[in-house]
Amino acid sequence: MQAKPLLGQRTAVAQERYLAVTACPATAAHVSNRCYKSGMEQLAIKLLGFAAATCTTLAYAPQFIKVWRTRSTEDISLGMFLVMLLGLVLWLLYGLFSGDVPLIIANAITIVLAGGILFMKLKYG
Repeated sequence: MQAKPLLGQRTAVAQERYLAVTACPATAAHVSNRCYKSGMEQLAIKLLGFAAATCTTLAYAPQFIKVWRTRSTEDISLGMFLVMLLGLVLWLLYGLFSGDVPLIIANAITIVLAGGILFMKLKYG
């Protein structure tokens, strides 16, 4: 039979929660997140963020190159790119305020690409 913890001592579950919360205070609400429970390194999480940011940022490159070469933007929705650019600016601001480097870099580059497409849409119609 296991003895009850003395007053002031933590149970194993409470200790695990305490370590998960104190290791990453900003994620106290996400204690059940497997990344934090398994002790996944912050570097690995940042690398995952950079990989995702690279993929979503590079997704604009083929469209930018095609518009640049053909000077045709007929099939591109002006409304979509205006809203998208606004969203990118808001994500950039969020990244700046939160200090999230992958978010800052990805959105800054994507603003250049999407902004370039939007500029060409306005210029070439």
